[in-house]
Amino acid sequence: MRPRIPAPWAEWLCFSLFLVLNALLALGPFSLVSKLWIGAAGLPALILLSFFSKSHGGGAGMPENPPQPPLNFPVWTGLLFIGTGLFLRFCKLTSLSTWPNPDESLAAVIALHISQMGDWHFFYTTAQNTFVYFWALAAWIKPLGLSLTTLWLFPAALSSLTLPLLYLTARQWGSRGFSLLLTAMGSLAYWAVYAGRNGFPTILVPPAELLSLFFLGRLLSGRSTSRPRRDTACLALALAGGFYVYSPAWPPFVILVLVALAASWKAPGSQARFSASLGSVVFSAALLPFVVSAFREHYGSYFRGLQWSASSLEFQQLLVSASYLTGLFWGKKDGDYYGPFWGGLFDPLTAALFFMGALYAWRNRASPTGKWALAAVVLTLLPGIFSSNLEFFRVFLVLPFVLFLAAEGF
Repeated sequence: MRPRIPAPWAEWLCFSLFLVLNALLALGPFSLVSKLWIGAAGLPALILLSFFSKSHGGGAGMPENPPQPPLNFPVWTGLLFIGTGLFLRFCKLTSLSTWPNPDESLAAVIALHISQMGDWHFFYTTAQNTFVYFWALAAWIKPLGLSLTTLWLFPAALSSLTLPLLYLTARQWGSRGFSLLLTAMGSLAYWAVYAGRNGFPTILVPPAELLSLFFLGRLLSGRSTSRPRRDTACLALALAGGFYVYSPAWPPFVILVLVALAASWKAPGSQARFSASLGSVVFSAALLPFVVSAFREHYGSYFRGLQWSASSLEFQQLLVSASYLTGLFWGKKDGDYYGPFWGGLFDPLTAALFFMGALYAWRNRASPTGKWALAAVVLTLLPGIFSSNLEFFRVFLVLPFVLFLAAEGF
């Protein structure tokens, strides 16, 4: 029988080491080789420490999980953090950046043209972005006019509206305290704030993803027992709607949702078969216009050109793929788009909490929630890992899962 460190002490030691290690890797003035040595020395020590520690429960889970104690996260603290996050989304709205970047300028020109000429299309630009953001921005600037204020106020408002949706979604999966904590972390997350400062279609990714997770949570938690058909139809619509928002990164997320639903239907009955049939019909009908337009306009040619192939795999390509993971927490190679300017897209404290949550999920891998959250992190990173250059919004769907595991780590 191996000796074990008491759980509270072991958890604090693991967290402290994770925090120091992440801070050194993200903010330290070290070369890439030095960071690799630091990681090689720190990671085995943390694994060894966790091996000799006792585990204990967490704060959220699916209905199949055993009941867990609620998190007493102070309401005033959560509201303070959320209020600070809202302030950061609007602070220096027109002076933080001196001028729109090329993608924002192109989106503004297209939206202005639509608002003036009514020139409607399904796909826009050489990147074949769908119409949703451009039509919405056109409707926004039609009465308000186009200026730096209206251009940047639109994504800031969308980013702010995501916060109550984040709380409502988290509430389907965890206690009130846990949901408030997760929302507070999401309101202050650098990546979430940074996304609201950029006026292009990826700002719609979090609402589409959270809506899907909201209805998925209702179905899995049993809250939709009175209206399961409605929630099934809404989930199908949300999943289909994601293709209209950011289709290149959406398929792995759809797979995640389908796996979660399939796991919840262990003994399919007539009700389960009807729900599956209803969801399939609604999803197919909602997705049909996208499929028809995609065939008609040869959708996907731009993204096929961004994929790497095994025959041309080189060291630089390996750095690009690895940077989609390291860029979340520690840094990345040069030549990226919309990545961190210093360190990672998440601060060292959030990174340390994330690794604590991932460690907890691995210890309790019999829990479906832990396995599903870890799988979600991996699958939502795949669209970036298998691309030939660095554009970090390709992996934007990983955001709520990183926040979820960080809140579990807390």
